[in-house]
Formats: sequence, structure tokens, C-alpha cells
Amino acid sequence: MTKQLLFLLCFLSITICQSQTLDDGVFKYTVTDVANNYVSVKKFNNAACPNGSLAIPETFDDKGTVYYVTSIATQAFKNCNNLTSVTMGSNIISIENEAFANCTNLTSVSIGSNVTNIGNQTFENCENLVGVVIPNSVINIGGSAFNACASLTSIIIPDNVISIGDYAFELCTSLSSATIGNGVTSMGEYIFSECTSLTSVSIGNSVSSIGDFAFSDCTNLNSVTVNWPTPLAINSNVFNNVTIGTIPLTVPEGTVTVYLAADVWKNFIVVEETLSTLNFNTTIGLQVYPNPVENQLHIVLNQGIELEQVNLYNNLGQLVKQSKVLITDVSELNKGLYILEIATNRGKSIKKIEPIPITDNFIY
Repeated sequence: MTKQLLFLLCFLSITICQSQTLDDGVFKYTVTDVANNYVSVKKFNNAACPNGSLAIPETFDDKGTVYYVTSIATQAFKNCNNLTSVTMGSNIISIENEAFANCTNLTSVSIGSNVTNIGNQTFENCENLVGVVIPNSVINIGGSAFNACASLTSIIIPDNVISIGDYAFELCTSLSSATIGNGVTSMGEYIFSECTSLTSVSIGNSVSSIGDFAFSDCTNLNSVTVNWPTPLAINSNVFNNVTIGTIPLTVPEGTVTVYLAADVWKNFIVVEETLSTLNFNTTIGLQVYPNPVENQLHIVLNQGIELEQVNLYNNLGQLVKQSKVLITDVSELNKGLYILEIATNRGKSIKKIEPIPITDNFIY
């Protein structure tokens, strides 16, 4: 009986310590690990939302005892509408669910370099958030983590991230480009749904599943790059309401044939990545004119950029013309959509062009 009583007292003591809350009048801290003095942080009370810039402290000193702030608590700063920027130190490991949800005037966030988890709905409805750099330490991005961040313009998912939850970037209507790192294995449902400004997507080679409607209603999508030697099986609704028949799909060298035989992927304009040592870049400093074009297509390069090769593909992904000069004769091509691939010493650019046969200009 005595041993049982001692055990119960010890258990209660640990439980009480781990649920202990402290405060400094600005933040409230909850002990999450007694042995290591780890605490989570949140606003002091519901009426104590910070204004302007917020710096998450790395440590908290309570009567000589130093506590380490390792997490931002669930709903820690939710609905803090006057919060404009957040920085967090290197002690932060996890940002919990809804930590900054509905902070509508939040414009910038510096995520700590040791954060491994970005929870569900963490930045949901932060509609003025323009830029976020996700550090290499992050492993998980939760569902709806950046949902409806309407001002977010681009996102790069680093290679250490393994999973991205459902709806993670849905309704990010200003998002123009997305790069999915090679460590990501799963992409959730509706992950980029209704990102109506999204023009280019690159998907890493470790992705083994893409959820339904992942790119639904991405109506301005005009470039997709994938890196699987064998096409990933996906449902047709992944690109629901997207006209994929006009979109170039860049695939690894030597895989055009298998992609042209694969469901969904075969409906793109499949283009082979033949010069894998070059970087894919749509803004390397060049112009192509006129477009639509009748006879000669002109390429103008910025100073310091040197042309290496021009490849022209039809809508079946077949190479129909090659050149190493800045003026290409296209007068013999049939009417339709073609993909122009321009390789330079600074990288590669892919553009859509539309030849107009001379016979189309005859008046009868």
C-alpha cells in the first residue's frame, strides 16, 4: 500500500509539473517537459494580442530557473489581427495547430531554423502574408497550414519535408510557382486547389501519392515538371478543370514514351528533359516574337546570355525542328500549338508558340 501511495504521489507530482503554467505579463508558458525545462508559449490572455512585430523568446527565466521555449501552442496567437510580423528563435521545434490562424494583417514570418512541424491551419486565412521561407528542418506541413493565404506569391518545399497535408495551400490565389522537394512522399487532397495564379509546378521524385483535386481549378497553369522515371498513377481529377492538353509536361530524359502511354500524363504535351545539367528557368532573360508567327520566329537574349540550342516540339511531344541560331523558320509548320525549348548558358526556357500557315491569310 505504501509503495502504491508513493507511486501515485510521484505520478501526480509529474503531472502537475508538466501542466504548470507561468507568465511574464506578456506571454503565458506551459511546461511540456519537466526534465529539460521545455515550455510552450502563447499570448498572456485572450485580450493580450500583440500589435506590430512579435519576437518569440528563446528562453524564459522564472525566479532563476531558465525554461526553453520549444513550441508555439495551439491557437497561441489566433485572431491577433494587428500582428504584422513574427520572428522565432532556434529553440522552436513545433508550431502547433492554428497558432497564427486568422492573423489577417500578418505580412511576414521568419520560421525558426530548427522547426520540424508546422501544424494544421497554422497560418490559415493570413491573407496578407506575402513570403514564407520554410527551413530545411521542417518534416511535416499540416493540413490547411497556409490555406487562403491570398497574398503568398511563391513556395519552395525543401527536401527534408516528407508530407504535406490536405488543403495546405488551397485558395492561395496569388501563388505563381510551387516547387515540391525530393523528400516529399505524399501530397494531400486539394493541396493547391483554386490557386488561380499558379503557372508552374515542379514535383520531386519521391512523391508516391497525390491526393484528389490537388491542382483543381489552377486555371493558369502552363508548366509542369516531374521527375519520376516511371509515371506516378494519379486520378484524372488531380487536374480537375485544368486544360492540360495545352500544358507542356517536362519529364526525365528517355521517358517520353512511357509518359505518352500513361493515363492523365499522356494528355499533356510531353517534353523530354534532354539537357539535365541545365536549370529549368522561365525567366532567364529572353524574348520571343512574333507569337503567333507566320514565317520567322526571333529570339532576343539579354547581354551575357548565349544560345546553345533551340528545340521545337509538336503537341505530341515529338521533336520537329532543331536550331542553333536566333532566327528560326517555321513557315512549313502546320497550324497548332508547339513548345519552344531554348537552352542557354544560363539555363533553359520553355515557351508555347502558335505558327500561322500562310494559307490561313488568303482571302477567297
